[in-house]
Amino acid sequence: MDLADAHVAALRKIAGISGYGCKAINVGTGTGSTVLEMVSSFEKACGHKIPYTIVDRREGDTVAVWAATEFVESELGWKAKYNIDDMCRD
Repeated sequence: MDLADAHVAALRKIAGISGYGCKAINVGTGTGSTVLEMVSSFEKACGHKIPYTIVDRREGDTVAVWAATEFVESELGWKAKYNIDDMCRD
């Protein structure tokens, strides 16, 4: 739902501005989630265990990545409302 709301906010922004152009805008919560947190949230959402294997990090994998949200908040007035469990359920 958050992602859909972000798209609506973007459409509202460009609807009233001629020549607004194209801008890349990251959306997110501003905090990261681990892969195991995501697996746990998906397990709660679907009611089943999800099989996985823990392996070594691949060459080139980053330690942590998350979306900075300051620009989307100032540009579109958008902020995520839901947590990871809500997002996986939806």
